[in-house]
Amino acid sequence: MSDAGGLDWLLSAAAGLPGVRIEDRQAWGCLILWVADRWFGMVIPDSRGEVLVNLKGDPDLNAALVGEHDWIIPAYHMNKKHWISLRLGHPDADRGLALDLLDASWHATVAGLPRRVARPLLLVREGALEGDE
Repeated sequence: MSDAGGLDWLLSAAAGLPGVRIEDRQAWGCLILWVADRWFGMVIPDSRGEVLVNLKGDPDLNAALVGEHDWIIPAYHMNKKHWISLRLGHPDADRGLALDLLDASWHATVAGLPRRVARPLLLVREGALEGDE
């Protein structure tokens, strides 16, 4: 996916999370955000060409977010209970909330990894947060 729809700020934040790699799946026309061997996000154009960001989240929180924000919708091409899509081109889109949801998706995915894989990632993340203060 050569054009991420002006989402360099989000992709840069994702790349800064421990253990993350971003894969350009040209055959699918999307970018996959990986931590270890699991997806935690996807950047994909919808059928109208709008670039969406799919993120994993808590099902109850996802439902609340979809109900509260026009720019957050049930996930495009993903399980709609566990994933949401962010329409970051929407005039009401909130970059701060988008970054919080990106971080929450990373954490939710890391929580499902084997402990021997997750622990070093969490320690690096905690160290990075302490350095920000």
